[in-house]
Amino acid sequence: MLKHAITLPAGLRAARDGVRPSGLGLLAGGLLFGLAAFVAGTADAAPEPNYNVRLRADFHIQVELDSFRPPVAYPGECQVSGTVAHVFRSRLSGLEVGDSIEIATPCDVALEGQPPATVADAEELESAPVIEVFLNARDGAAYEMAGSQYMALKAVTDEPMCETERAGIMC
Repeated sequence: MLKHAITLPAGLRAARDGVRPSGLGLLAGGLLFGLAAFVAGTADAAPEPNYNVRLRADFHIQVELDSFRPPVAYPGECQVSGTVAHVFRSRLSGLEVGDSIEIATPCDVALEGQPPATVADAEELESAPVIEVFLNARDGAAYEMAGSQYMALKAVTDEPMCETERAGIMC
């Protein structure tokens, strides 16, 4: 059974049937066929990278934040510290509710009201009382955000606020 049906453009149908199309018709048909093949090929493509980062992260937790340490210059590496308030997923041992934690993440400040696109928003991290975050373990007892996947929250929640089951949702 065919997974994707592709209708050949008129120029290629003519070529298939033994009729010689004009150069422009063949070019247009080839471009349309290539576009259709690309669309069909990407229909089942892997989810966006952030989704994969969330799936592969060592931990998915909520942290009540105590402190924020900015980098020397922006962009740079911010440090937040606090207390683990909820553990939704843990692929490694050693991180439990009540533990003190320090998290490193690349960060930057918003420009003209637009938050940084690929790193954590320093101002948001500094003002957040709680964050839900995906983490990876570093050497020793240190942790880093997995792909800047976090969400600033007003309070700890019983259920995760960041999606791990669906692609296309930012955390």
